[in-house]
Amino acid sequence: MISPVPKSPQAPRLEHGGASLVAFVAHADREIGRRVMENRPTFVVMSGLPGVGKSEISKQLSKRLGALYLRIDTIEQSLRNNGIRDVGPLGYEVAYRVAADNLKLGHNVIADCVNPIAITRDAWTQVAREAAANIRNVHVICSDLVEHRRRVETRVSQIHGHVLPDWDEVLRKQAEFEAWKSDTITIDTASRTVEDCVEEAFQAVSSH
Repeated sequence: MISPVPKSPQAPRLEHGGASLVAFVAHADREIGRRVMENRPTFVVMSGLPGVGKSEISKQLSKRLGALYLRIDTIEQSLRNNGIRDVGPLGYEVAYRVAADNLKLGHNVIADCVNPIAITRDAWTQVAREAAANIRNVHVICSDLVEHRRRVETRVSQIHGHVLPDWDEVLRKQAEFEAWKSDTITIDTASRTVEDCVEEAFQAVSSH
């Protein structure tokens, strides 16, 4: 549960008579549905190009939400470190299952990934549906290309053995990045602090 629970509307009085009973049952159905929705875990899928700042936002947001943090780069590099050279979709496949297991336990989950195509986006949505979780798609961007390039060229990998993409590779990923067809929360990190972006993401995810 992320956002405060609003007060329930007063139930109709249960009195004799068909109309009153029907109204009471309808109210009960709505109340049960509301409580089920409020108690569902939240699955936040943080998407965006390398270097836009999504991993740092994801980590801090996971603390704010008390959420499990899953990073695709970490999973994929672990697979490479264990002899799997052509990782392909395996990193995402592992993350889907780990996310589903934890959502089914009632834990909030944050997935940190590039998530550039409809196939992976649909798969995340299916994970949320399977686990009866609320899904929030957050697209992190950096609208200042000069600043984005500076970040890409100066950042240091925090994952053992992971080779970060250079600017040319990021541009290739950008060209392959498909337009969103579902509702998304967009966070622009250009000329902003991580703290500001985390707060915006937290408020948007909590109230969406």
